[in-house]
Amino acid sequence: MSEFLRNLDELTREAVFEESATDTETVTETSYNGSGRGCCGNGNPDGDWKSLFYDPLAANNVTEDHRSRCRPCKILTSLLHAECEYDCAYCRVCKRKTPASVTPKEMADYFVKNWINGRYGGIFLSSGISGDVDGIMAEIIETSERIRNAGFNGYMHLKILPGANRSDIDAAAAIATRVSLNVETTSRAHMSEIANLKDYTQDIMKRLDWLGADAPGKHTTQFIVGAADESDREIISCMSHLYKKTMPARIYFSAFAGQKNTPMEFHPNTPEWRTNRLYQTDYLLRKYGFKADELCSVLDEKEFLQNADPKMLLAENLPRIDIKTANYEQLLRIPGIGPVSARNICRFRTEALKGRARKRKRIANPTGTSGNEKKGYPNAVAEDCDWSTVYSMIPAKSLPYIILRDSGIQSRIDEYI
Repeated sequence: MSEFLRNLDELTREAVFEESATDTETVTETSYNGSGRGCCGNGNPDGDWKSLFYDPLAANNVTEDHRSRCRPCKILTSLLHAECEYDCAYCRVCKRKTPASVTPKEMADYFVKNWINGRYGGIFLSSGISGDVDGIMAEIIETSERIRNAGFNGYMHLKILPGANRSDIDAAAAIATRVSLNVETTSRAHMSEIANLKDYTQDIMKRLDWLGADAPGKHTTQFIVGAADESDREIISCMSHLYKKTMPARIYFSAFAGQKNTPMEFHPNTPEWRTNRLYQTDYLLRKYGFKADELCSVLDEKEFLQNADPKMLLAENLPRIDIKTANYEQLLRIPGIGPVSARNICRFRTEALKGRARKRKRIANPTGTSGNEKKGYPNAVAEDCDWSTVYSMIPAKSLPYIILRDSGIQSRIDEYI
């Protein structure tokens, strides 16, 4: 085996890239994948070396960012250099004694050849920082340009390195489908606990601000949950700030898992359920219009999420909602009802009210001479229409939180269907 192939075998990993449905209607644990491992080495401590470069952004979770237009395909997930001069306490790449590397030309030629042969349909490219950040970013950009110039126009995800200059960030964003820079933790103080050589304010947050200004909605970021012992309140507050200021397409969470022969080898691992719950809070914040303060109201006394659906915990403290009169935002607060169902319910009510108004006009003005068909329309409720269509949209888990009739709380939808 040539030196290039030996290096490539240690630098790369294949990931299945599959089509997915649109936004999940009901937020549950199965809506998210909490088993992600960071590309800098936060992987399964019992896995092989290649598992260190597996990143959820390039595998199962990428389906929400960029869906396959035709069929499931494989993503080549790779580093250019498996060595790093940073001192991240959780990362084995920093401790690697026999680093492997490939050149931009070698990587581009290998990918293009295998893309033409039908083996790969996309690429996720990152690198350890083995020297000057600008030089490594130049290599990442050169690799991507070579691949694009060869005719590949599919999914390409490029990692932005901490401390990258703005022109390189802009160049990467211009050529890639998606770019990302991991925020890792919530503050400068927490960053100093896990990585002394990274400047949280300058190397991370300033670069995320640039991404928000130059490539809003085209980038993602990721927390390594539990590595710096930050609370979930801190994470949720940081998430809210990032969405408002840097406008990422979405935020990912990787549960910390201690790596052998690292300073944090014996640090407690983060349970997978915690990242699942953070994915749920992220979804409520990003897609459902919840506020950070609302989500923090269901934290325990230590300011951590409970192992329960946060949307259901929030709903327990709210009055029951009348399906017939609730607006879109109120409908989204009901467990089991998401944006699609909420829009459908509002659309049905609007059409029912319009139909009722037309019927009143025909009765009151049989000759069509005059009449105000919109009188009373804004706050009206079409009580005499067939509500079975709406009730069929409501899952059983929503029943404890809704009112279906004026006389009280309805507990059996089948009486109305």
